[in-house]
Amino acid sequence: MSAPPGGLAVFALPNVRYYVSGRFLSTMAQQIQTLGVGLYVYELTRDPLALGLAGLFTFLPQMAFFAVSGHVADSYDRRLISAIAFLVNALSAFCLFGLVDAGVATVGWFYAAIALVGLSRTFGMPASQAMIANLIDHDHRASAIAWTASATQTAIIVGPAIGGFLYLLGPKTVFLTAGALHLCAAFAMSRISPQGPPGQRREPFSLAAFTDGVAFIWRRPVLLGALSLDLVAVLFAGVAALLPIFATDILNAGPSGLGWLRTSQAIGALSMALFLARFPIRRRGGAWLLTSCAVFSGAVIAFGLSNALWLSMVCMVIEGAADMVSVVVRQTLIQNDTPDDMRGRVSSVNSLFIGASNSLGEFESGLMARLFGVVPATLLGGALGLGAAALWTAMFPALRRRDKL
Repeated sequence: MSAPPGGLAVFALPNVRYYVSGRFLSTMAQQIQTLGVGLYVYELTRDPLALGLAGLFTFLPQMAFFAVSGHVADSYDRRLISAIAFLVNALSAFCLFGLVDAGVATVGWFYAAIALVGLSRTFGMPASQAMIANLIDHDHRASAIAWTASATQTAIIVGPAIGGFLYLLGPKTVFLTAGALHLCAAFAMSRISPQGPPGQRREPFSLAAFTDGVAFIWRRPVLLGALSLDLVAVLFAGVAALLPIFATDILNAGPSGLGWLRTSQAIGALSMALFLARFPIRRRGGAWLLTSCAVFSGAVIAFGLSNALWLSMVCMVIEGAADMVSVVVRQTLIQNDTPDDMRGRVSSVNSLFIGASNSLGEFESGLMARLFGVVPATLLGGALGLGAAALWTAMFPALRRRDKL
């Protein structure tokens, strides 16, 4: 679909409004739910590895079904797949509510509920990412991606703040609210007119269909470098799983402090997303991506050295802004360098990379914190992220030289 010129032009299209609203509501719900899970699991166990295992159980369904999910996103209505995924998220939140209400103190049941989130992401993310190309024309696509990222980051700002307040009322309130918001997100996504490549022939399931996305990326050094850099950098340098420990034990800031840390990261990301929506990156896209990885990792190192809440918040702002540059550049490359009938499969690989970097990265963070301590693990992760930025600059000259997105 075509949109009139202007920074807010994309919102003239009803489908874009429903899409952005659904992403906003679901992201806010997920932030509230994640904060509640982190605090409750840490209260039960006081073990960093228990927090890391939550990330692992989110990732396992993605590892198991990522190839199938990409084929599904390229063969069926992407809007319907996304709506069902949000419903599964709601089911996960209501299961968590039931576990807390029943007084279950065994974290294994919580991990089972968390795995539902991983299952929903496995199918929902490729469909959702691939769908945006069907909603708007090529010339406005980068702007739409940036505005979607802005809405998402706004939810990431609002979500932890609301979650921290709700947790003071009890974890049941947190999970019940998250479930209701997921339901609203599913409704918004269902209002989009049916989306999928028109006239597309549904290919039968086959091993070749499963591996098409991997093969497509492998043959394109720019996409391979961009996706793998994000995977390695966030896998080692991400600190999301350890934030409950930093807030509780190092900064002595409690649930509200955890909310402020998550909110600060989102403020940086939102500010950068709004800037990029108004002033898109048009030249030296590869250099911007590599530089953002280095800045992200440097902010993580500074965060690990901080003992003051305000300084830690500043580091989170910088980290969020750098990560948003990477997100916008990477997503724009994927959307513009991939034909429509392959976007679902390519997006499923991208989703797997994101899941590995975020969810598996949480497990890595928890394990390293158990072995070496929270602060040493954070510093080591930041140093590995810096090393990855330097190594990828040398290994992927096509990415380094990529100019226009």
